[in-house]
Amino acid sequence: MKIQLFLEAVQALAPSSSEFEFQSMTKEITDIKVSIDLLEKERDFYFAKLRDVEVLCQTPELKNLPMSVAIKKILYAADENKDSLAEAQEIVSELMSAEQAGLSDDS
Repeated sequence: MKIQLFLEAVQALAPSSSEFEFQSMTKEITDIKVSIDLLEKERDFYFAKLRDVEVLCQTPELKNLPMSVAIKKILYAADENKDSLAEAQEIVSELMSAEQAGLSDDS
């Protein structure tokens, strides 16, 4: 709303030779607003997906499974913690090794 008021004030003060500039800036602002709306929708979409994964990983039947623990490690990692993926992969790798060892013991 403030942008619109600003643009109207500029248009009122601007000489007619600046009409093209004004229209160009108005189009650019409109394009930016459309881009922001699209980015917000995309953000909300992926946030909802991550939230669904988080809720699934917190269910009593799954919350202590190594895969759920690994997923939560990634979800809850601080941005500065670049090792969260490696730690999660290690958890899954240990699980896979333990399962393979258990299968070979059963043979």
